[in-house]
Amino acid sequence: MEIRNDTVLSHPRERVYLTYRDRLPELIALLPNVEYVRVLDRREDGETVFLLNEWKAKGEVPDVAQRWIKPEMLRWKDHATWRGARWEVDWRLEMAFLQDRVRVSGTNRFVELGPARTRLELRGDLAIDAAGLPGIPRLLAGKVGGIVERFVLALVQPNLVKTAEALQRFLDEGR
Repeated sequence: MEIRNDTVLSHPRERVYLTYRDRLPELIALLPNVEYVRVLDRREDGETVFLLNEWKAKGEVPDVAQRWIKPEMLRWKDHATWRGARWEVDWRLEMAFLQDRVRVSGTNRFVELGPARTRLELRGDLAIDAAGLPGIPRLLAGKVGGIVERFVLALVQPNLVKTAEALQRFLDEGR
């Protein structure tokens, strides 16, 4: 399943890029369905910055998925490689549930549209492998996988999209 969104921000590319990379935990106050984002690790190698963030979401688990996903598992680790020279970040999410069956990854690009306009291009992919889940007959694996996939997409995609909107508000407020 594809994750795709473009958002135009009315701020210079460097400011957008650095704020997103370095101040993400501060932006979260503007996201109603995120409890927190914590920086677990940060390493720098020239213009490349490696970040490991933990996200904790607010929300409810659908009935059909409650056997494998508990409310306390509504979290994920965000492995991000920020490439300053290319104005992009490659990311991979490691879910706290069904880790060996859920794959979410992508790239965000920061495209300069002018001195004070930046397009944030979000591109990602989400895949769920429901085959072999305990208690799921093979014939129902596709249906259950689709339900879990839609749940994960509903959990992750709005946070990725709303982060760009929160970034605009954060920068507009002069933070």
